[in-house]
This record gives sequence, structure tokens and C-alpha cells, in this order.
Amino acid sequence: VANVVVGFLWYSLLLFARAWSRETGLTEEVIRQRPGQSTRGYMTAAASSLIVALALAALVQLTGAKTVVEGLWVGLLVGTSFVATSHAASYSFEGKTLVHFLINAGYSVVALPLLGVLLTLWR
Repeated sequence: VANVVVGFLWYSLLLFARAWSRETGLTEEVIRQRPGQSTRGYMTAAASSLIVALALAALVQLTGAKTVVEGLWVGLLVGTSFVATSHAASYSFEGKTLVHFLINAGYSVVALPLLGVLLTLWR
């Protein structure tokens, strides 16, 4: 749930919705012309968030993270080393902009440390 909430805020008008829309070309008009696309997107995001939470929980346990700082580090390492670097390579080959990269990779670099902290506290 935390991952979905951070995503909702990250891609909202409060934060990066306008810049993301500009970078992707997905305006409200374009999105409205694709019925079912948003529903599929939200379902995929929810399922992906569950998988990420389970994997990160396993990593928190495997690393023995017990404090907030340790949980934060586990999430930060995953967000930066696995997610952001994967985005960097793909975005470079696809010719996407630095802004687009920073918005999408930044979400994981912020959300995963938060999730790492929550999972460490939940243990």
C-alpha cells in the first residue's frame, strides 16, 4: 500500500504529473481516448508493488536489517542499484530525456527506502 501511495503522490499534480505528461506525451485527452488503459495500468502497478514488497521484505530479512537506518539502506540500494540503473540503460537506448529518467527512477529511489524502513519496523 505504501508503494502505491507514494506513486499516487509522485505522479500527481502536486509533484510530477505535468512534467511526466510533457515527457511522455500522455495528456489527459490521450489517456481518455484509451478506455481501460488506466485500469490496466493501476492493476499492473498494484501487482508490481506487491511483488516489490515481497522481494524487499525477503532482502530485509536476509540482510538482517533491524533498524530504520538499515531498512533505509536496503531500500536505497535496491532503488538505486537495480531500478535506477536498469532505467538508465533502457532510457539511454530509447532516447528518453534526463527529466523522464529522473521522474521515473526517482520514484523508486524515494519509494523503496520508505518501504525498506516500513518492512524493517514491521519485522
